[in-house]
Amino acid sequence: MKRVFALSLVFLLAAVAFAYHRARIAGRDARRAERLVGEGDRALRAGKLELRQASLAYSEALRSNPEEARALLGLARVRFRSSGTVWAALPYYLKAADLAAAESRPPGPADVKIAATLTAAGDDNLAAAGLDVTFLGPALDAYVAAAIADHAAAGPYLGIARVLTRLGHDPYAALRYYREAVRRTPYQPQIHYELARRYRKLGALGPALEHARAAGSLPGAAELVEQIEAELNR
Repeated sequence: MKRVFALSLVFLLAAVAFAYHRARIAGRDARRAERLVGEGDRALRAGKLELRQASLAYSEALRSNPEEARALLGLARVRFRSSGTVWAALPYYLKAADLAAAESRPPGPADVKIAATLTAAGDDNLAAAGLDVTFLGPALDAYVAAAIADHAAAGPYLGIARVLTRLGHDPYAALRYYREAVRRTPYQPQIHYELARRYRKLGALGPALEHARAAGSLPGAAELVEQIEAELNR
């Protein structure tokens, strides 16, 4: 019996030591990734001549910490600046947004303020895109940066969904970010209304009706409910 207890204690201590070792490595890698992101940001601010250096720093940061959303955002910015088109950067922007959405740590007060400022900038650029579509890239950049700063806010994900809709990108990707927005603000009629229209366009009339009803007294919601019900009853 004593031997069994001793063996169990040895295994327990070994498991604790292994977990401690892994935590130390993870912490070291996270600090290295943070340092490399800083190097990438400085190179990015230096202009086009340093884009390659910025790309190398961000890529190395991701090797140290594959969940570093800021490194993906940096790579998206490098691709955007070097190509002049948002399409080349889009996969990096969306991966960064997905990592932000999966974050569990609560944002601090400063992060919330930064995110609000970035979301407002995204909204301004999205409005300007009504006249010039080149503003869609800066809008997406601002929204993704806002999501990284405050993953709990609905505004950045709603903005990302709207940009993807305007770009005519994969409609299911836009739907994903609309759902992220609803998950964070379930009682916002406008989000439900837009989500209902997305579902309807994809032919998913059941969820479309559910969200159209959730839009409540929002202008146009009652008519949308009637239209979807009519389509369901055909």
